[in-house]
Amino acid sequence: MKKLKEKPRILFVLSRIYGGKTITNRIVEIVNNLQYIKPIYLFFDYNDYREYSVPKILRVSFFEPNIIIRKKYKATIKDKFDALFFQSDGLILGFYEMIKKYPVALALDSTPSLSHQIRIKYDSFNTFEKKLRDLKLRIEIALFCKMYSNIDFFLPRTNWVAHDLQMTYGIPLNRMYVTYCPHNLSLWKPKERKQNDKFILLFVGNDFRRKGGDFLLSLYDKYLSEH
Repeated sequence: MKKLKEKPRILFVLSRIYGGKTITNRIVEIVNNLQYIKPIYLFFDYNDYREYSVPKILRVSFFEPNIIIRKKYKATIKDKFDALFFQSDGLILGFYEMIKKYPVALALDSTPSLSHQIRIKYDSFNTFEKKLRDLKLRIEIALFCKMYSNIDFFLPRTNWVAHDLQMTYGIPLNRMYVTYCPHNLSLWKPKERKQNDKFILLFVGNDFRRKGGDFLLSLYDKYLSEH
């Protein structure tokens, strides 16, 4: 009797922190309907910060979640897979050895350099803090350039991220495809607008300024305030 070919084992490393929870749930929903692969899920959750200790000096840094997820899944990391998928670049450092061995796809909504630009714009720093931030950024870019060089394909969620991947990290366009955030219209069904209704803007985000809320208000004042 002919032996059935085993399904490819794909490891999905997914964050359920903040907005990552929505994206992760949607990814799992879709992947579970794929009959031709065997998915293995590793989730990073809020409770993990309490359950897994990290040296104090490394807390509140990009190293912290990577140390935590390695501790949480140290047995799984030793398994064999056919490919890897990461929902966030914030967790790739913890899987460096695996990333060098297997084909990898990475979905991301920002990069270290873009995050730094946003913090500089909205946060106030003294001279010493600014120097520390700049040093941290240089370290992060160096580390992530090394990590990104081992990623086979990128799924940036915006053209902004895609442009930064190309200009700052040297990723060619043929290794990326912009995939906008998914929306489940079976869950959110906006009501039909009446002709004379006032313009209503729904802003969804956990940080109004950092997510561009003030920019939207400036557009409203400039173009829509009379409506």
